[in-house]
Amino acid sequence: MKKIIIIISVFFACLVFISGIFLVRHHHRLNVVLITIDALRWDHLGFMGYGKDTSPALDNISKNSFLFTHVITQANFTPPSICSLLTSTYPGKHKVFDFGYEISKDVVSIAEILKKKGYFTALISEHAAFDIIKGLDKRFDLFEISGVEKSEFKEKIKGFLNINKKPFFLYLHLMSPHADFKFLPVGYQRLFSPEDYFSQTINTLKSQGNKILPNVLEPGINDISYYLARYDSAIKYADSQIAYLLNMLDGKKLTDKTLIIISSDHGELLGEHGYYFHHRTPGMYEQEIKVGCLIYHRNHIEGFNTIGQQVESIDIMPTILDYLKIPKNRDMQGVSLYPLIKGDNNYEKKYAFSFSFSRGSVNHVVRTDKHKLLLQHGGVLSLFDLSLEESAQNDIYTTESVIGKELNLVLDDYIKENFSFRLEEHIQLSEKEKMRLRSLGYTY
Repeated sequence: MKKIIIIISVFFACLVFISGIFLVRHHHRLNVVLITIDALRWDHLGFMGYGKDTSPALDNISKNSFLFTHVITQANFTPPSICSLLTSTYPGKHKVFDFGYEISKDVVSIAEILKKKGYFTALISEHAAFDIIKGLDKRFDLFEISGVEKSEFKEKIKGFLNINKKPFFLYLHLMSPHADFKFLPVGYQRLFSPEDYFSQTINTLKSQGNKILPNVLEPGINDISYYLARYDSAIKYADSQIAYLLNMLDGKKLTDKTLIIISSDHGELLGEHGYYFHHRTPGMYEQEIKVGCLIYHRNHIEGFNTIGQQVESIDIMPTILDYLKIPKNRDMQGVSLYPLIKGDNNYEKKYAFSFSFSRGSVNHVVRTDKHKLLLQHGGVLSLFDLSLEESAQNDIYTTESVIGKELNLVLDDYIKENFSFRLEEHIQLSEKEKMRLRSLGYTY
């Protein structure tokens, strides 16, 4: 009898062990779609309280999602921000400071980690200059570029989903909200009326300096309201692309098996501080570095769950790995948001960092929930109280010396750990690469 009890006990122990393996493997087989929408202002989305119908698809999935409303990007422009997102490291570690830089061989991307777990990895980008981020293409099984004007993006998504049989990691970068808006499809050119927007003449802006990018402007149209309406039209076009992807996943019965994460590489200035359709300013304003993140897994997340705690873009990669039950790489500098999703408020980080680099000028930000310290080129420090409306925020570094000194020490440690070298002003780009970047509105 004793022998029979032992045999039965061993049998059930084995059964539990095998079941555990099955559950872990099943979680590992979950598909992952990571989407970034370039230059997106999250306060221009319906589920964030915006009054215009810019985002019906996102509004719909947000009803059963986790929304992080205070995500600080690690740079206020695309190359370093995207590489931070994909490697969970600060720019000083992955060493992509602009177009033309090569991603460090010392950092590991999420695509490489998932590839080792049997995933097929793909990057499909509307940003026509993604291949000027050197070495990024080598991190993926499939690396495809499709400019907005080519209208190939949906076909590439369709082709990818039609041929792929493995569990997959698909990274999509949508470009349409990034000025200019000349290449929007005909049906999305003028969805919103300029009469509903703030009016100001372009000539006034030009007289104030480089406050609006020249590539945004169209002949004979001299009022900013027209371009603000176009920006919202561009958001709705990006939303329609997400709707297309969701419909494709539904049609292939993949939605329940797919984790979807949506965020942005940076925000955009839309009149704040006198700038229109600008980012990458030395002021590193909130509208440039604060975005959102939506996490959606149908039938696994109930209700609209909002988390207002400050987090960083580099936290998204460890969150995905945590969700898939895959161990975090020891070199990652982000932490998983999964505990916050589960209701545990024990988030490990108090500070968030961001970076800007333009024409040899290096700027850094350290931010808490309450204050932001800005270190500009030449050592100029400014401190801002984030509890105030931005229009009421003044530099309080001299009057709040205790807070200013504390954040300065934190920022100093961050710079010593991550930027213990001299940044070269620019990597040499070919004329062809410069022309491509200029066509996108960059000044090279």
